[in-house]
Amino acid sequence: MVGLSAPMAWNHANLCFRVSQDGQTWNDLCYEDGTVVQVAMQPPGTYMEVPAMVENKPKPPPPFGAGTYVTLVSGPPEQLVPQDSDRVFPVWTATPGAGAAKLHPEPHRHTREPEPARHARDSDRHK
Repeated sequence: MVGLSAPMAWNHANLCFRVSQDGQTWNDLCYEDGTVVQVAMQPPGTYMEVPAMVENKPKPPPPFGAGTYVTLVSGPPEQLVPQDSDRVFPVWTATPGAGAAKLHPEPHRHTREPEPARHARDSDRHK
């Protein structure tokens, strides 16, 4: 995943991520200094680089490698923000050396109920 298109509606919150290599054990996506990666939501339909580059960070955020499960999270771990309804995010992917990013045929659905920090439901996973 290299980017997302902002959903048509979103309760005010930054977008954060949980990642897993096996779909069972989840961790917050963080920069090398331990701060949680957060992306400010953009107007509906706007492309967002994910995770976005942020000033004053020592290195870019870690990439979403092949085989990585990703859960989209509304708000940072210490302050989750429930959404009024499910949100659909068109997902952009790219293969190294294959040219421009392409819209993934299956959008990611963010469900409105916040989850505990280490768990995810099947409907919240995108691989």
